[in-house]
Amino acid sequence: MLSFRKMDENDYDFLMDMQYESIHILENKPPKLELLNDPHLKMYHETTELGIAV
Repeated sequence: MLSFRKMDENDYDFLMDMQYESIHILENKPPKLELLNDPHLKMYHETTELGIAV
């Protein structure tokens, strides 16, 4: 059975790490915060409506 819950603060770092690792850039990949603070990507981790599957 799959259920969902709202994210808590402990999930945020994991989400950021996984989002960064999922971005495929062959060379000179920018640092995590620089890349994830791009407005095109920021929207994916700044929403308060995300849920995490448990």
